[in-house]
Parts: sequence; C-alpha cells; structure tokens
Amino acid sequence: MTHIATHIRIFASDPSDELVEKRTAAIGEIAGIFKGRRQVGELLQTANDLAVAVQQGGKLSAALTGTIEGAIRKTSTAFVAEGHELEMLVCGMSGALQAVSGSAALLHGAVSIPDVLSFGLWSALSYQKPRTEPKIEQLRNELLQSAHGHCAAVARDSRQRIKVSDPEFKEAPKKEEEPETPFDASAMKEGLKPFKDAIANLRSNAAVDREEIDLLWWVLSDWSSLLGRRFSDEKVGDAAAAVASGIEAGRMIRRAPAEAHRHLILRYVPTGKDLSLIELLTAIGGDRTALAPTEAETYISNCPAVFPLSNALRTGAASDPRAKIKRPLGDWAARALLESSIAHLCSNNTGVSV
Repeated sequence: MTHIATHIRIFASDPSDELVEKRTAAIGEIAGIFKGRRQVGELLQTANDLAVAVQQGGKLSAALTGTIEGAIRKTSTAFVAEGHELEMLVCGMSGALQAVSGSAALLHGAVSIPDVLSFGLWSALSYQKPRTEPKIEQLRNELLQSAHGHCAAVARDSRQRIKVSDPEFKEAPKKEEEPETPFDASAMKEGLKPFKDAIANLRSNAAVDREEIDLLWWVLSDWSSLLGRRFSDEKVGDAAAAVASGIEAGRMIRRAPAEAHRHLILRYVPTGKDLSLIELLTAIGGDRTALAPTEAETYISNCPAVFPLSNALRTGAASDPRAKIKRPLGDWAARALLESSIAHLCSNNTGVSV
C-alpha cells in the first residue's frame, strides 16, 4: 500500500510533518468508522457515495462529509469542509483503503465488514472511467485493486474445505463410591463443543459442495430459468443470454464470485460488437422484465453506482453519462454476475461479522 504521505501530496504539494501526522491520524479514524459499520446497507451506501464523489471530482454526500470532517477535526479543530473537497475525498478514499486491506476470509462463509465494503467498491469503481488527474487516478486504482484483491482472496479461501476432526466426548473419571454430583452445565457445554465445531465444518463444506453441484447441473442443462428457454435457442438474443447467465450464476453461488465463475458464464457469450448500457437494454428488449432484480431491491435502488446494470434492468432507463460507454458483451455478462452475487450474498446477510 502506498505511503499516506504520497496521497496527501494530491491536495498539498509540500506538506509539513505535522500535517502528515494529523491527516494520517484522521485517515485511521475514518477507517475505524467504516469498519465499525455493521449494517450491509450502510456499508454499500458508503462504497456508493465514495465512488460517486470520485467520479464527480470530490462532491461528497452529506453523510460522508460529516464523517470525514468530524474525523479531521479531532486533530485539526479549525478545519472546515468548505473549500477542502479534494482533501476530504483523498482522506475518505485512504480511509476506505485501510479498511479493506489486510483482512482474511472468515470461517464458514461468514460475511465480514471488509467483504461488503470491498464488494461495493469493486463494483462501483470498476464501472468508472479512469480519472484524468494522474495522482487521484493512482489512488482510485489502488483502492479498486485492493478491493478486488480482497474479494478474490475471500473467494478462494472461503471455498477451501475444512478438515473435520473426529469429536470425542470425554467424561471425567468417577471414583468408586463417590456421591452423585449435581449436573454441571458448563462442563457439558465444553464437552459438546468439539461436536458443534465438527457439525459447523461439515455444513460449511456441504454448502461449497452444493454450490458446485448446482452450477454443474445448470451448465449441463443449458436452460435459463429466467428466460424460460435454452441458452442455445436461436430465439434467445445474445444480449439477453449473456446477462441472464450472469444473473443466474450469481444467485447460485454461496461465497464471493471467483474468476472461475466468470469463465463459466462466458461460454454463453458470443463475440460481437461492443454495446453501451442504452444499447444493451434495447437489445434485451422484452426480456428485461424477466431479468429485473428480485433480491436486495432496496440496496440496488439506494446504491446505483454499485448496481448500475441492475438498476437499468429494474427501471428500463439508463440516464447516467457512463451509460453511453461501449463495453464488450462479455463485460456485461461479468457485471451481471458481480452485481447478482453481491445482491444475493447481501440479501442473506443484513448484518455482518467483525
């Protein structure tokens, strides 16, 4: 991770040691605030608002402004937000970078705070055009790569099968003619712990097995449950098939999406001309209603920067300037997979683990 002093030079060309120390403390405070948010909706909103601010050159939401300004004022009491939008954006992005860095996957597929924040940042930032300012683009790209790297590591590590040990209940030896002792609930709980751990590990392994089996049958069947037709049916348009494959695979996976899932859905995507989001909606045509999201609809409507494709499928409109950017059909299928899997995982985890 790039040293914070490098990022501080985005808004201060020759910062003093005192300024670096104060902003480093503020960035650590912001990271702590982000990591203290335990509601999925709040974490996705944080990622959404940061991404929007990056795209708009530092125009922060009222919620982010309050959070970042308050953190900076703890070490710089005279600081005011007005006129310091770029400084606050850099501190917010640096805080998010700290919040998603250095965390590992939790056991049994539990979703953590860095997981949700990384999902949102990866989705939102990867949909953006690069910034023209080299220094701010370097920070934006570092945040994007860190979020993507965290998701990739979680996708890999959370699918590792857990070794299940043979549990054994050991009862304390009882001496001859020793009187009966009262029931010891604490001892019983301790004795049952190996069995509970073994059951939890078996369930975790079974969930990953189930995911693989579901995906295998889905691929072999060649059937789209959303479109009600085979993917190979000539009546299914290329655009509808590509997006449907990403959505359906995203709803089947039980951990963060991995690169293997992307390759899996690309088998349904023919090579062809690039399409903008507006052109994609036109190509999908009447199938849009069938592809509209049915999970996490509140998250999707509140966080359009995180779920741009899902929102377009939900509303049938694409007014964002980025909707005019042409992208390969394979990229749209991959985006459908990413947004669908985030919605699926988050709809089943309204709160997150530490």
